[in-house]
Amino acid sequence: MDKKIYRQFARVLVEVGANLQPGETAVIQAPPDQYLLVREIAQVCYQMGARYVKAEYEDDALGLIRAEYAKAENLSGYPQWLADYRKAYGEDNICVISLSAPCFDAIPPSLSQKLREVQEGERRCGEGFTEAISDGTVSLVKTVVPNLSWAKAVYPGLDGEEALAKLWESFLRICRLDQEDPVKAWRKHQKNLADKKKILNGLGLKMLHLKGGQTDLKVGLVRGGRWIGGCAYNQKNGLEYVPNIPTEEIFFVPDKYQVNGRVASTVPLNYKGRLIEGIVLDVENGKVTGHSAAQGEELLSSILETDEGSCYFGEVSLVSVRSPIYRTGTVFYNTLLDENAVCHMALGKGTPGILENGYELSRKDQEAAGINFSKIHVDFMIGSPELDVDGLTETGENIAIFRAGDWVI
Repeated sequence: MDKKIYRQFARVLVEVGANLQPGETAVIQAPPDQYLLVREIAQVCYQMGARYVKAEYEDDALGLIRAEYAKAENLSGYPQWLADYRKAYGEDNICVISLSAPCFDAIPPSLSQKLREVQEGERRCGEGFTEAISDGTVSLVKTVVPNLSWAKAVYPGLDGEEALAKLWESFLRICRLDQEDPVKAWRKHQKNLADKKKILNGLGLKMLHLKGGQTDLKVGLVRGGRWIGGCAYNQKNGLEYVPNIPTEEIFFVPDKYQVNGRVASTVPLNYKGRLIEGIVLDVENGKVTGHSAAQGEELLSSILETDEGSCYFGEVSLVSVRSPIYRTGTVFYNTLLDENAVCHMALGKGTPGILENGYELSRKDQEAAGINFSKIHVDFMIGSPELDVDGLTETGENIAIFRAGDWVI
């Protein structure tokens, strides 16, 4: 990839995404083949006054290798020093820029259970860091980077290099890297999202009614909350950052027990390298009481059975079909992109960030407010040009929010 594009991407990730401040430490998590982009990001970080930049190269294949060759008693174990090291992330003045690409490696059935044990051990090892993210004290920026295997999955009719070039072409538009000044373009986009949030927060909505295709769902909203999205705020320094590049969403947290009806997915979900398509969930008093999938139903079941909160909802998000991602006409088989193409919901944990001083609330108080708690947060896409969304206000007024998948407010 052109060095200029890498430099533009690095500026967006550091200046807009992380909003890195002088004296901060930056950690860049990336697959090994993205070392050139990592170097550009590191350069921008230091130019903006970073105290230290740490690169951590992560290879998804290592988990599969461990599942295949490690002794059974070692599958889910991890050294305590590594857990302590990751926990220390959240105690420092730090931002994390995470680069990834979708995984499409076929997992042999004989290794599925072993790989789950490996992944569970890795999850436990990172709990200290995960808690810091949940507490809002770490500025974590996630993005994806095109690579050959991903490109071939998105454009199977093209040869490898042609597919990769086409994926990069779409990616540049999606991330506004084709603009003369991408950082300026992102600032404008942030303002547009902020203006939309201001309108929604002024309506006093207590419930949404989503209807279109197989979806007919009423979603009660956590009382006293606010619409958020497009940015987040670091609870240590109070500064704004952008957790996802790209982002098009504005979202709320459903009241855990106030979701009823049926919701169906409209885009395949790539979950840990395996696809789940045609999701249909029946919901009663917030809980998924019935589920099916045209493909990957067993995997969907495992998600819903993760813990007590994994069969409840943690997010309802509004995204117009006029988003630059949807307008590519492409399913990217990557949640970060696909969730920012259309409206979506999430199973699992809800963020306390919708409440004033929500991060300071205990877990018990968060749950009392109606915010679901779970180890997971799995987004799945429900939007389409058929989707209508109405909002019911505290005063009983019904307001049209979306028609045919697009904003009408």
